[in-house]
Amino acid sequence: MGLEDRFAILDEHEADFIRKEAATTWLRANPDAFFDLLDLDLDEGKRDWVQRQQLPDLVTGIALAFIRSAKDNRLTPQKLQELLAAAPAPLPLAEMGLAIYTDYQRALTYRGAVDFDDLIRLAIDLLENDPEFLERLRYRWPYILEDEAQDSSKLQEQILRLLAGPQGNWVRVGDPNQAIFETFTTASPST
Repeated sequence: MGLEDRFAILDEHEADFIRKEAATTWLRANPDAFFDLLDLDLDEGKRDWVQRQQLPDLVTGIALAFIRSAKDNRLTPQKLQELLAAAPAPLPLAEMGLAIYTDYQRALTYRGAVDFDDLIRLAIDLLENDPEFLERLRYRWPYILEDEAQDSSKLQEQILRLLAGPQGNWVRVGDPNQAIFETFTTASPST
């Protein structure tokens, strides 16, 4: 799958740290990006506090959602760059997300690391591109039980659909009233 033999898997804490660094770097390079969105009635001290304290957390949160959504849709920074270049109008928020995503992925590559979302993406890529391997897995696990299905992402569901195959024995168990991860992942309890 193109990974080094000794690749690392980042935990959420490490991934959050790298995303926050990328977001902070973007904010430093674009200090006035959100200036027009700030309430002009704020006094200078409050506006400074918002820019120093609130904005970095907001941008980091947007970056997390952007990166997770991009990876869940299997969009690399390069593919997103192509899509943004073809957009009929500028999309500044998407451009910010792309810049942070690009820096984040560069940092992962530099470390020889992947995050959890990369593991899911790489797993589905492998299953789609190696039919012999997929058949061996289907033979090994003829029955699949998915517990907590309400917390599965679109890609996780696709992986299980591939593993189950056309005549697969796949049982999904879940309760949308217990969906706790939709704020942390790209899971949708309605699927």
